[in-house]
Amino acid sequence: MSMNRDNFRANQPPSKVLHVRNLPPDATEQDVVDLCKPFGRIVKTKVSTGNAKTQANQAFIEFENVNCAMRMIMSYVGSADPPKVRNKTVYLQYSTRQEIGSGNWGFGERHEQSGNVILIILDNIQVALGPTLDTIHMLCAAFGDVAKIAMFEKQNALQALVQFKEPRNAREAQQTLNGTTIPDHMVPTHPGKITMKVSFSAHTDLQIHSQSERSR
Repeated sequence: MSMNRDNFRANQPPSKVLHVRNLPPDATEQDVVDLCKPFGRIVKTKVSTGNAKTQANQAFIEFENVNCAMRMIMSYVGSADPPKVRNKTVYLQYSTRQEIGSGNWGFGERHEQSGNVILIILDNIQVALGPTLDTIHMLCAAFGDVAKIAMFEKQNALQALVQFKEPRNAREAQQTLNGTTIPDHMVPTHPGKITMKVSFSAHTDLQIHSQSERSR
């Protein structure tokens, strides 16, 4: 089986940090390092495994530069041998982060509310120079199929409702994107950093009556 869009999402902008998903519950940090080290020097890792009942078994790997990460991704594109850890196929994608810091990465968190729709709030931005619908779609599509998006202005902030086809993809997006900034190259004309506050919405099915630059 070649590496398809389920285990590599090419629409995510390159980063030296890779997100490794679908790890087996008994995978260790060394297992992940062994998978990645042939492609370059690894600077940092964050690994969360051990739960056989959820989709939370995942890892982040930071290479010394983006070329190493790109080399690993490209080596599996079209390959008949997908990346595996302990004989289980894993899914690779570029992380939305450019480095592994000490902040909250969503590991081990419990969320009282979940669902298939997330709310993204972008405070203190110049709306005309901020992210477009395509930008929000690109950020979110890295985690799974996006069914609908609606953007709107509310309380001096730009907000977006994003509906995923699968709740687990919404959960991954919420956990990974919350508190992060949109990469500069995705909003090149905006004068400052744009931080995302991401939570779950009470909506389950967005009503999109027509497609426009703010909804689809």
